[in-house]
Amino acid sequence: MSSFYTGVSVGFTRTETFTNEVALRVRLQVTLLSGILERSIEVFFDTNNGTATSPADFTSVTAAPVQLDSTATSRFLFIPINNDDILEVAQEYFHGNLSTSDGAVRLTVPGTTVFIVENEVEDGKFTNQYNFKLV
Repeated sequence: MSSFYTGVSVGFTRTETFTNEVALRVRLQVTLLSGILERSIEVFFDTNNGTATSPADFTSVTAAPVQLDSTATSRFLFIPINNDDILEVAQEYFHGNLSTSDGAVRLTVPGTTVFIVENEVEDGKFTNQYNFKLV
């Protein structure tokens, strides 16, 4: 283990993110949380179903590499969201997870939950407090 990796930690900047179905994608940020990078490192990103499932609600991701180095200590990940016409619960969620095989890298915030807010209406009423209706 290299001495310049002592105390280096990586993770998501937020443990929860909210997006609306009509946004068509959600942006997650992976960043160096502490330490100094003197060489590039690689972590991997995956999604897992919750009440939101792939491919119906979002596009799943498996083992996508995310590289960080001294010039790019933060990266954005974009996950496609499916805007369907199905009336579902007010919000659904799925999980994003980080992993690494680099034993010198500590994942201090390895998971995040993405909430997808519903945009369909039932009988003229929106299904949650995030939506409004113009009459």
